[in-house]
Amino acid sequence: MLSEKEIKEKVKKGWIKVLMSFEVLGNSEEIVKSALEDHIKKFENDPRVEVYRKNFESVEKIEEGKNILFSQICETEFLTRNFEDLINLVLFYGPSSCEILAPERIEIPIGEAQNILNTLGALMHRLTEITGGIVVKKE
Repeated sequence: MLSEKEIKEKVKKGWIKVLMSFEVLGNSEEIVKSALEDHIKKFENDPRVEVYRKNFESVEKIEEGKNILFSQICETEFLTRNFEDLINLVLFYGPSSCEILAPERIEIPIGEAQNILNTLGALMHRLTEITGGIVVKKE
């Protein structure tokens, strides 16, 4: 586990300090717990992150009419080396929310910005293929 001093040193060197929340919703309390724990384990083992805090909230029972669902949230705080890695983490792990805690300003080299744009473009291309392609309609 990283100390506060180590965290501050890494942020000074350009690392990004992030708070990310994950939520799992399902119809079984056990499956919700297990799925979130597995997801967080995979996240923690990703070489692009250094998790220094995680907090699993208790499972909540949600009743909507005759439907009963369960929800659990896990907040993680971690460091990542650059903005490109952060974008890819968001795309790959699908957090419910993401907040950059530090630094207050980020400068991105043009190559990193281009990689981010190409990653987003490739993702949009894949989504378009899955949903049946781009629809062009004449007005």
